[in-house]
Amino acid sequence: MISVALLETSIFILLVKKVWGGYRSAERWMDDIYKNSQAHILAERLWHRIKVYFSESFFGRVTEINEDRNFQVFDESKFVRWLLGLYKKQKENFIQYLTNSESVNLIEETKRASCISSVKTVSIVVIIAIITNIILLILLNKDINLFGWFVRLTLLFVGLGGIFCDAGWDEVKKTSFILSSLRNI
Repeated sequence: MISVALLETSIFILLVKKVWGGYRSAERWMDDIYKNSQAHILAERLWHRIKVYFSESFFGRVTEINEDRNFQVFDESKFVRWLLGLYKKQKENFIQYLTNSESVNLIEETKRASCISSVKTVSIVVIIAIITNIILLILLNKDINLFGWFVRLTLLFVGLGGIFCDAGWDEVKKTSFILSSLRNI
């Protein structure tokens, strides 16, 4: 009973309702402008004509095939067989080109370099998050209990230790007790 009265008189809830109403009215206004625009009307007419012109053609019939019907049209088509053969030939050439490509080698080197410093990256993120959290809590005059300080300082010291660690993610996965025990579950 009290919570209903609080919800009805809450300034925050009133502001949320006003913002949502303003957003919905702006969205409806933009939708009306779009539906009444000449570009939208022209696109609808064009789409209708395309459907009419292609309805009796081969492409129109292929697009109307349901999953219930079989795909004999594709199995018997010489063009489809030629296209699949061309795809298989070009696929091997493309894979060979990619294995010899300099850009692919540069991407692989960048990927390996970013994996090497993954512990440092995570440590920097953790340190920034903990420090930001502490500063915001102090600025907002929030009380932090002893357990909260313990958790924050523990994570901060772990993050500081990770900055000086040169281990990569693969090495951490191999040597971590927690990750190896999770893998065995």
